[in-house]
Amino acid sequence: MVLPVPQPQRQGAVPRLTQLAREPKSYPALVLPNNVQDATDELVKAAAAVPAARYRDLFQLRPDVSFLNQGSFGTIPIAVRKVKDAWMDAVEQEPVDALTEFDPYIAAAQRDISEFVGADPQDVVFVSCATTGTNTALQSLHLGPKDTILVISLAYPAVLNNLQYLRDRYGVRIEVLNVPLPTSRHAIIDAFAEWFRTATVTPKVAVLDHITSATALVLPVNEIVAMCRERGVLSLIDGAHAVGQVPINLRDMDPDFYITNCHKWLFAPRGCAILYVRRELQATVTTLAISHGYKTGFQGEFLWPGTYDISHYLSAPAGLAFWKLTTRGFDRCHRLAVRSGQFLTTALRGRPLTDDAEMLGFMAAVHLPHLTTETPVVRITPAEYRGAGRSPFVLEPALPESIEFPPTPATDATVVGPAARAVALHDTLRRKYAIECWCNVADNTVLVRISVQCFNRPEEYVALARAVAEIQDGDGAAIDEAVVAAYLRDARSIEEETGWNSSSSTDGADAVTKALAAL
Repeated sequence: MVLPVPQPQRQGAVPRLTQLAREPKSYPALVLPNNVQDATDELVKAAAAVPAARYRDLFQLRPDVSFLNQGSFGTIPIAVRKVKDAWMDAVEQEPVDALTEFDPYIAAAQRDISEFVGADPQDVVFVSCATTGTNTALQSLHLGPKDTILVISLAYPAVLNNLQYLRDRYGVRIEVLNVPLPTSRHAIIDAFAEWFRTATVTPKVAVLDHITSATALVLPVNEIVAMCRERGVLSLIDGAHAVGQVPINLRDMDPDFYITNCHKWLFAPRGCAILYVRRELQATVTTLAISHGYKTGFQGEFLWPGTYDISHYLSAPAGLAFWKLTTRGFDRCHRLAVRSGQFLTTALRGRPLTDDAEMLGFMAAVHLPHLTTETPVVRITPAEYRGAGRSPFVLEPALPESIEFPPTPATDATVVGPAARAVALHDTLRRKYAIECWCNVADNTVLVRISVQCFNRPEEYVALARAVAEIQDGDGAAIDEAVVAAYLRDARSIEEETGWNSSSSTDGADAVTKALAAL
């Protein structure tokens, strides 16, 4: 017989992907595997049929826990999980063919996410998370002892660790621009302008958050990127929290590097982020793990960085579709986050981190000065803490007693710093009140950070306020009911004005029941 020799599959994937990324309108009509198409159809039916009041049913979250912490790791809708599983099933039916011919589907997924963030697909690649993307971008600059990085004081700790590594390993100098709290867009823009005016060194790159993690502040990145470009400074934007929480248009922003997680607010499976790189810089960017794509171009570098689970990336369009059907844009969650932050500030005698509504997305953080300095504390042993936990990953209290835990700096049981108080507040809310809400420290003061997602209701923030008031001021402590009534009235108005309680389906309760049962 004559042996047919096709164009080599793996070698052919890179130019194919590059071409599809460069000319997205030339995409062929991709046919999804049957099971993936079925799962996608179910997602659309369920998200369209279920009214907002029952969005919680579209997730696997424990029904007895109020989940106000979308910002930490996100949540994956049941329907998106099914799409991801369908992609995994399709791969497992033909692992070799699937893992050598999946590039058109990766290209299509990159196209969908790129359109959502206002970028050209050829400038965007998938990476596992924002931390990986940030490391990738910084490593590509080949920084040395003559180079300086400018970073803000509110930067994410993992990013600061990355910069510390570059300083320790390569002698890179780090300049920190302090952002006092509370703040505003104008104050931050002025602070950057003043820093550039008085600086004695020109940074190689400025690293700043689009949305700060602990403090939940949306920074004026467009203006800061423009300042950097005027001065010949590269800009790297850590947008870990941004996509799905605030509108993004990378063509308008025009950064040199931009990284954002699709798994926090865009409902993609965890381990899915995008890295945008300005076209002129792409030739210098490689994956952290050099693999088959080396020297094949920007798209080729990231197509095959080694064997990995492609279902995370291929499911990103399903997360985006779910977001469009349930979150329905940015208005409702943003306005509810702003008003809920104001309510918590008043109810708990807290301090806002900003009075500028433009500096908030779907999160808000409130300083708790009274809890920081006045609330009494008591130390408990690791065994007591583990025994009271709610995690599904059960750790026997007696099991790890041989572990040597770090010593506690203070010997006085009543002297506990803000960081320890923040951890204790989080754990008490979780264990005693069944509320998952992130707590942290900024400016040496404990803060509570709320997230507002499509499934969250105003009453949950009232329950949070009552719980924190008890913890802060003692059992039986109450909050002003007039403040509660005003907040709930405003929250209802927000939901009415945004059409939140209306359903896109007119099929009635039976359709809702069937849609949920299909999941």
